[in-house]
Amino acid sequence: MKNQDLTEKEQKIQIRILKAFETQAFANGPKSVVMTQLATELGMSTKTLYRYFPNKTEMVVAIVEDWRDSMEEHRNTRIKKNQNAAERITEAILEWFNLNNRICDAFWPQVERDYPDAYVIFEQNRLAFLQTSRENLLPEIRKDLQPDIALLSLLTIINNMPNAEVCNEFNITRKDALIQTVDVWTKGALK
Repeated sequence: MKNQDLTEKEQKIQIRILKAFETQAFANGPKSVVMTQLATELGMSTKTLYRYFPNKTEMVVAIVEDWRDSMEEHRNTRIKKNQNAAERITEAILEWFNLNNRICDAFWPQVERDYPDAYVIFEQNRLAFLQTSRENLLPEIRKDLQPDIALLSLLTIINNMPNAEVCNEFNITRKDALIQTVDVWTKGALK
């Protein structure tokens, strides 16, 4: 979210605004953020706030772009660490889990419905991430498995685990349930 036209001081202010907005949006959804209250919390006028972000859409887009950049940076770090496929998958899924653990249930539906520009960016990057992941994992999938079915089963695990009711029943944290489930998948699907 670097704006080259801003001074370093202005970039720091913009980041501070975005972090405060993100905290509120993650807690209750972006629609719930009241810009005048946000400006007051930040100790600035609403006019100053709007100078950095003319509307909520730009703030939501900036959040999604920051998320995209962070995920890409983490993926590049995993590649540089020379991790095996199971380690890369587990780490990526935990990053996604930790991000989603900070976000209220209303966040993504509101983004999709009320901030379509941001949602398009999110969807494009999600699909690109999945395609890149598929390309990286194909050589790692056992030869006797249909790779797309194996990858689809991994996505199903990610989307459906950890189920809070199941975790409560077996007295396990959602994070540990996800780690164990992914471990079972990697031991069954990878070479």
